[in-house]
Amino acid sequence: MVIHCISNVITMKEQMSYSKEQPEINLHPALDDFLIDDSNFSFRVNSRLKKEFQRLCKRDRYSAASVLKRFMIEVVRSQKVGK
Repeated sequence: MVIHCISNVITMKEQMSYSKEQPEINLHPALDDFLIDDSNFSFRVNSRLKKEFQRLCKRDRYSAASVLKRFMIEVVRSQKVGK
């Protein structure tokens, strides 16, 4: 499950625009408030998985948090976790 989710996050770059200035996320108007960060989300993850994920995000000049947030928004928008 973790590997499947990470592969979805990594391939999201091809599906979503990653503009640093303005997020180009096509949200339903009712989901606009998801762009306001008002809560924390923490979970445990394998240290090697975390390090590799952070390396890939840094390579592409994105924070791990922004990539995970975009993945979460896309899952909620599409109402699907997997393919």
